[in-house]
Amino acid sequence: MVVRIAIGEYPPYSDRDADKQGIVPHLISRAFEVQGYKAEFDFLPWARSYVEGQKNTYDAVAYFFCTPERSAIFYCSEPLYQETTVFFYHKQRPIDKWQGLHDLEGLKIGATQGYSYTADFWYLAKLGVLSVDTVASDEQNFARLIKGHIDAFPMSVIPGNYLLKKKFSQAQSSNINYHVKPLLVSTNHLLFLKRKKQSRRLRVEFNKGLSKLKKSGEYQQILAQYK
Repeated sequence: MVVRIAIGEYPPYSDRDADKQGIVPHLISRAFEVQGYKAEFDFLPWARSYVEGQKNTYDAVAYFFCTPERSAIFYCSEPLYQETTVFFYHKQRPIDKWQGLHDLEGLKIGATQGYSYTADFWYLAKLGVLSVDTVASDEQNFARLIKGHIDAFPMSVIPGNYLLKKKFSQAQSSNINYHVKPLLVSTNHLLFLKRKKQSRRLRVEFNKGLSKLKKSGEYQQILAQYK
């Protein structure tokens, strides 16, 4: 059986042009494969992938935080991996005072459409306590950070550094740093729409496959390839 999955692009975790399409598709494909399934991925913008995941078009959507809002709509798989989200900033405009979100008042913060970040982050943005400006991609946010159009930008450490290295010059990326205090440390999950009949079974099969990969050591080997 083929399992069709909508997924966003977030190199090196997910990259349509990479070998095995990145760490997350690699893990998902292998977890399903050991259970006798074949996973196929359609790469879409993050916000669209989430919307499409709520239709009958796909069997699952990858990969998101398992928030209360999402768990009301989807069954969440076991965690795919843990990631740390930090605030990147320009070295000429450090954010040394960052210990809590209120410390970022007065700064212009970039955000990427379709990302969760934290409930408090969006709540304070809605109240106007935080000045948050959302664009379509992480690359756009880094470009704005480099040019001084924003003061801070939250992103996971590994994809953030990967994007800076791949898309920007050494002179540009060398001016960007991140604060070691995380905005959040969380896990990402494969989501299965609750109203689809096969979703319960697919989640069980996927979790079994993921467990087998961890017990065999293959899970750890896959992760190590991308470090």
